[in-house]
Amino acid sequence: MVEDEKAGRRGRIVVVAGVNGVGKSTVLAKVKEARSDLRVVNYGDEMFALAKRQTLVNTRDEIRKLPLQNQLELQKRAAQNIRELARDENVIVDTHVLVTTPNGYFPGLPRWVVEGLSPDTIVLIEAPPDLVFARRVNDKTRVRSDQDTPQEIKTFMDLARVAAIASAILVGATVKFIQNLEGDPSRAANEIVKLF
Repeated sequence: MVEDEKAGRRGRIVVVAGVNGVGKSTVLAKVKEARSDLRVVNYGDEMFALAKRQTLVNTRDEIRKLPLQNQLELQKRAAQNIRELARDENVIVDTHVLVTTPNGYFPGLPRWVVEGLSPDTIVLIEAPPDLVFARRVNDKTRVRSDQDTPQEIKTFMDLARVAAIASAILVGATVKFIQNLEGDPSRAANEIVKLF
């Protein structure tokens, strides 16, 4: 079924993920500057729009605190909506491969999502944990009640690599690791653009 889904579409689907504070939004802004024909869809925004319509949350950060069943349903519906958008164009899906919840780690690309999207490539944007920690501390645009240490960030990044590989196995996607070092997001953006 997965191969049929990929064969029947005209565009490529590339999932781009990274831990909070890695600079993913900045890199994706550079991708859009370089290639305006690529559609970037934020998975969290799609889930938030669905959750807000159901009056389940007021902010995006509240989604991960919802009961697991609500998160699962939001994930499934968001995948369906994005899949519709991705039928005829190249799409970058901006998301996370792993999410921290009160009950433990939750896959951002569980089987029903990754099979629903059927990406060609899963990209993990990475940076040194100390740099990610500093970016998080300085980011006043997000409300973060939990502040991880650099070691906890490293552990999370290692687990995200495992989650990306596991998701890719389900759909025959490739996985690419791209470094986003300080001061040069265009470099990481160019690596993503090359995938199209």
